[in-house]
Amino acid sequence: MTITRHNFIIFSSIDWTTHWQLHHQLATSLVSAGNKVLFVENTGVRSANLNDIGRLGERISNWRKGIHGFASISDNLTSYSPVLLPFPYSKLSLSFNKRIFNLSISRWIKSNDFYSPIAISFLPTPLIQSAIKAINPKLTIYYCANNMAESSISASRVRSYEDYFFGSVDIVFTAAYVIQEYAKRFSEKVFYFPPGIDFDKFEIALESNKDIPNDLSNITSPIIGYIGALGKVLDQDLLCDLARQCSNFTIVLIGPEYTNIDKLKAEPNIIFLGAKPHEQLPYYIKEFDVGIVPYLCNNFTEGVYPSKLNEYLAMGVPAVSTNLREVRESKEVYGEVAIIANNTKEFINAVKSLVFEKDDVL
Repeated sequence: MTITRHNFIIFSSIDWTTHWQLHHQLATSLVSAGNKVLFVENTGVRSANLNDIGRLGERISNWRKGIHGFASISDNLTSYSPVLLPFPYSKLSLSFNKRIFNLSISRWIKSNDFYSPIAISFLPTPLIQSAIKAINPKLTIYYCANNMAESSISASRVRSYEDYFFGSVDIVFTAAYVIQEYAKRFSEKVFYFPPGIDFDKFEIALESNKDIPNDLSNITSPIIGYIGALGKVLDQDLLCDLARQCSNFTIVLIGPEYTNIDKLKAEPNIIFLGAKPHEQLPYYIKEFDVGIVPYLCNNFTEGVYPSKLNEYLAMGVPAVSTNLREVRESKEVYGEVAIIANNTKEFINAVKSLVFEKDDVL
């Protein structure tokens, strides 16, 4: 049987060095199937602000480390860290960025014989749409992983470009039902395609007798665990209330900090272990008594699929989530995937009940 291999360009909405997400899994899965992938790092959906100085500095550093921003991650997987003006909707900035961005990608395609690629974009911005036209891919896919127009006031300007992009690409994948429903207004080729997991990683951890990670070994149980970014979607008030009303529990948060969490750091039984390599996460989750999805419920999180829920379940860890639509939908399809809490009191009571149930079983 002949296996057809393809060239893929992924226009990502995150950088390669960001904590492991759907974008990384997609790229590595395509490569493992024998394809070649160019992973283009985030070019931005909003204007930069002071909080982005660190990220912009890292981008410049990555550009210098590579050859004009291009760097080999592994065989058949290359990343591109473009250095651009961070104002995606300014006509002057966009004109400059198009010239630099499109020319760089075009030259790389020619020098690497990377013709007739399949383009998968996580961004619908005018810069990315211009780049896709320039490379003339044989297939264009828009993978809408979240409701980015709701992520900030500045990002809301992407809405009109996204509406057009929905209708102009060949296929639309969405990671949330609310996005799928919206996208169907513009295209008939819209498919619900939420993120999954590399189950082999978790199965190995389940069967392994590997010691408990060092930074977990001295933590008092029961452990209420969270993996993922510590960002604006985190309900910090909920976590503080959980910590205070369950003072004999330890709340372990694993992930990079993207927002001010001083409020959480003031709670003595909330422990921060920082970001971990993705292949190590199963060994941490394995030690959780309960996994939590403590997200705020708003227009943005209505379109967020919490893939951490899949990771908790893969390790056999019971979970509690705030009332997110994607969790409700999962429960409709798969049954009792998690306890869904409508408010802080329900959330705390659910965590307590799962801990006590586990104690009774033991």
